[in-house]
Amino acid sequence: MKPFLTNPLIVLAALAALAAPALADYSNDFTSGSDADFTHYSPLQGFGAGSVYTFPAGGYGISAPASPAPGALGPARAGSFLSGQSYADFNVTYDILSYSTANAQFMGVFGRVSTPGLGTLNGYAMGLDTTTGQLFISRVQGEQSLGPIGASAVSAALTLNPADAYSLSFSAVGSAFTGSLRDKSTGTLLASVSGADSTYASGELGFGVAAQTLTAGASAEAVFDNLSVTAVPEPAGWAFTAAGGLVAFAWLRRRSK
Repeated sequence: MKPFLTNPLIVLAALAALAAPALADYSNDFTSGSDADFTHYSPLQGFGAGSVYTFPAGGYGISAPASPAPGALGPARAGSFLSGQSYADFNVTYDILSYSTANAQFMGVFGRVSTPGLGTLNGYAMGLDTTTGQLFISRVQGEQSLGPIGASAVSAALTLNPADAYSLSFSAVGSAFTGSLRDKSTGTLLASVSGADSTYASGELGFGVAAQTLTAGASAEAVFDNLSVTAVPEPAGWAFTAAGGLVAFAWLRRRSK
């Protein structure tokens, strides 16, 4: 019998197994009425303005009560991140079923997030700003949006209807980001955005809402649904797999001579 690792097919399979990253794909339609897979982001909890999480009509509602001191603590904001998952490159799709029209707000997803908390959250945000009716991708540092990550990372003004549901997508591959917005009922593409930034390499992913005004009493609320996350394999991993295949093939040719 030949030694175990002298079979080139076994060598190739072993190299491929070592090179392939563990993909942490995830989906949730929230019909279970549970967000046990998530960690709540409620930065104003200690100031009497804790976030509220509900499951209306099978969706996932995130509500941020008005900030008790907008000037000092910032606007109302809340979120929910997938627990124990760190994504580098990813594709995420989700729906926005409804949202509050009480005041201007942001609603969407965050990616590659680190240290979520009062004044500490870093990462990227992709979603809708009801102040301007625009879809955008921005970099966030210390809970502060630094604006779109490029001229094409923000759309023209859109006419949003709170009675309509929207489907959104957000992708990150290396430093390249893309996003899109569609009418959920018709599938019509309403906007697409793209940009580049290499500040954050990986981190948590989840939903978020935030009031876009420091006016007293301003809150934020949206209902999300049909979250689907696909982790994209690292290009370096695929390169290693290919290299292993070439080594095994060369070894096989030498053995056959």
